[in-house]
Amino acid sequence: MKDGLLIIAPFPPPVTGMNVISKAFHDAISTRLPVLVANASVAPKYSGIAYHFMRAMRCLWSCLVILLWKLRGGRAAYVSCNGNFGLIYTILQVVTARILSGPIYLH
Repeated sequence: MKDGLLIIAPFPPPVTGMNVISKAFHDAISTRLPVLVANASVAPKYSGIAYHFMRAMRCLWSCLVILLWKLRGGRAAYVSCNGNFGLIYTILQVVTARILSGPIYLH
C-alpha cells in the first residue's frame, strides 16, 4: 500500500459536523486510492474524565496505527485537527507522523 492514504479523523457516530465531513472525504478519496482509517471518534456515552481517557487512548492507538502504516510502506497521512485542548492530541499525531516522515495533510 505504498500509494495509499492513512486517514486519522472522527467518523460517525456521533453525527457531528467534522464526523460527517471525514466520512464524505473518505467516501470520495477511497474510490481513487487505497485508504486505511484510524477512527478518532469517542462514543457520546462518555463524559468528564472517562471522555478524556478515551480520547487519549484513541490518540495513542492512532499513533500506533501511524507506526504500522509507515512500516508497511504507507506514505501520506490525513489528520483531522481538533480545537481547544484537543490540539494536544493532534500535535501528538502529527509529531509521530512527522518523525516517521512522509507528507501530512491537515484538515
